[in-house]
Amino acid sequence: MNLFGRVFHRSRQRSAARRVALDPSVQNYLALAHESVVSGESSRVEAICHEALDLHPESSELIQMARRAARLRLDGRVRELEADLLLAPRPALWSELIEVHMESGRFARAQAAARRWRQAGGSGEALHLESCAAMGAFFGGGVREDGQLAWELGQRAVKAMPRDRRPLETLIALSGRVGAHGERRTLLARLLELRPGEPEAEAAFRESTQQSANAPE
Repeated sequence: MNLFGRVFHRSRQRSAARRVALDPSVQNYLALAHESVVSGESSRVEAICHEALDLHPESSELIQMARRAARLRLDGRVRELEADLLLAPRPALWSELIEVHMESGRFARAQAAARRWRQAGGSGEALHLESCAAMGAFFGGGVREDGQLAWELGQRAVKAMPRDRRPLETLIALSGRVGAHGERRTLLARLLELRPGEPEAEAAFRESTQQSANAPE
């Protein structure tokens, strides 16, 4: 966009902002978000949509625009991370790439990225994140194979990172989801060995003990 175009669209953006100040309607917020995109300030669209949704939480148009803006932001970050990984791969980049895919709800892509990391020599962290991605797919779609994969990878991650609570927490969430109360209780006991006296873990352990006692044999 040339200089004249930038000045013109920024003027339109300021006008749209003034209209929102005078009348914070759904349509005026949508117009402001649109002008932000046209002006090359698409990073502001999410903030505008969230501000608007505080006032109009029922607006399907604002919800859809906020989702599109989030997807564009996350897709842009994925491209940046993939480019950085080609130049100088390191664990922090792999972790963020997998987490961004999961935030987008793209669990298959997250699993694929975690497998790539493992094949490139990734440690227990890669196993843990692949387990999380499989768990996300299982929770979202209920496919048994995803749950089994998440469990198997989680167990391997626990062995690879015995002092890290996160793989245990993944297995605890999985066992709770499928109603495996006895297994959940065992995992919570192991978590308490790592974090003795933690109130939330102790409360969950007591709850799981009660559920195990009430479960039919």
